Amino acid sequence: MTLIRKAERFISIVDKIKQKGINPSSPMFIHAVRALACMSTHNFERKWTVYREFGFSEVDILSVFRKQPVCMRLSEEKLRKGLHFFMKQLKWDSTYLSKYSVVLMCSMEKRVIPRCAMLEILILKGVLERNAIVGDVFKLTEKEFVEKFVIKY
Repeated sequence: MTLIRKAERFISIVDKIKQKGINPSSPMFIHAVRALACMSTHNFERKWTVYREFGFSEVDILSVFRKQPVCMRLSEEKLRKGLHFFMKQLKWDSTYLSKYSVVLMCSMEKRVIPRCAMLEILILKGVLERNAIVGDVFKLTEKEFVEKFVIKY
């Protein structure tokens, strides 16, 4: 799909990605090309605006885009839902969330909320501290999470 675009559009996408600071030799470059090729400039700017609405600085948004360009392909609804959950409920700030932007692509219903519920139980029982809900928890496979936080306790 990406390579079917007109040459001018493709060149424009590549230029935009370079301007955003993604090096063409980076593995993320191709993901960024694919992300931008699948959406209009208007939609890309709308996603950028959603991040701003949640208090992200340009530096934080660029960090998200450079680490996880696929985050720009999320629907506005999924993006807002994820940002709201992590920032309002877990009290993560934009800088921390930009560091762990991969969590925005996780399923809220299948991964994020169940894991938070399990960790909250362990926090209430005094087994874990409140700061146990960190970005790395959502990057664990299901098996790793179960072994580390369910079976262990």
